[in-house]
Amino acid sequence: SLFHVFGLIAVKNVVLVFAEAREGDGGDAHGLHDIWMRRSEDGGRSFEATIRLDLEKGCCWTNPVPVYDEVIGRLFLFYSDNPDNLHTRNFVSYSDDFGKSWSEGQQVNQFMEEGEDALPFHLAGPGHGICIKKGDYAGRLVVPVWHRQFNVDREPTKRGYCISALYSEDHGQTWEHTALLGQEIMANESRIEETEDGLIWV
Repeated sequence: SLFHVFGLIAVKNVVLVFAEAREGDGGDAHGLHDIWMRRSEDGGRSFEATIRLDLEKGCCWTNPVPVYDEVIGRLFLFYSDNPDNLHTRNFVSYSDDFGKSWSEGQQVNQFMEEGEDALPFHLAGPGHGICIKKGDYAGRLVVPVWHRQFNVDREPTKRGYCISALYSEDHGQTWEHTALLGQEIMANESRIEETEDGLIWV
């Protein structure tokens, strides 16, 4: 019933646009969602036909978030299945040909749910992750993530929102999880960027 454009990334002349294709009432959850992609090889002046990513059918796929490893030339895509708005399954795939083909998804919940304060609901994004360009951590991949402890039938101030980031220092072979941030302000959908002086802002 609608397309929710979620992530966009440009690598040289290739532009990739990712969207949720939402059936039914177009809501965030409780419906069938697919992830669709459009690809341009001329800097966005024209686009190829829309492609549905080959994911498990009958799921509520959401939040496609790309991040490009500039060191090895590999593009990663994070995405999630949100079947009930209570728990999520979170995955990452990669492409070595700028989105023409994708690896099978690897579940990454285990990297988000370590420790005593593990939360049940996680979504990457929105937007895109970054590959740090400067300083001691150059080459590190960083992806913003938001979390919720309780269901949306509670008042917003009582849902337990917070944010964090996944990061990789081995080109996506493994991922680690930062400490949780922003509980006091109910932070959720965040963006991440590196400034010219090498600082990381969320």
